[in-house]
Amino acid sequence: MTRDNDTRDRTDRIFHQGGVKPHVLLEIDRLVTLYSFVEMGTAASIVSDALVKHIQSSCHSVCFYKLDSPLARREIYVAYKRSKYYSRPWRHSSIF
Repeated sequence: MTRDNDTRDRTDRIFHQGGVKPHVLLEIDRLVTLYSFVEMGTAASIVSDALVKHIQSSCHSVCFYKLDSPLARREIYVAYKRSKYYSRPWRHSSIF
């Protein structure tokens, strides 16, 4: 991810705590694009479990490892206008 991204910041700190200094060749601003590079076998990355749970992957060679670090967890908040109409799938999403 790019340096202004929270996921990148957390990833850098996780690597630093583990004593690893990765050689970054490419910075990408979209997690889905980054995951595509992982699927092709041209990259390794830290990705969110939300992406892993919802991705439609035909690639069975990607390995996932859960990280045991407080930096791998974060709270997410959602704000929305109550007066605005939201379609049925949006209103019944597991997010709310």
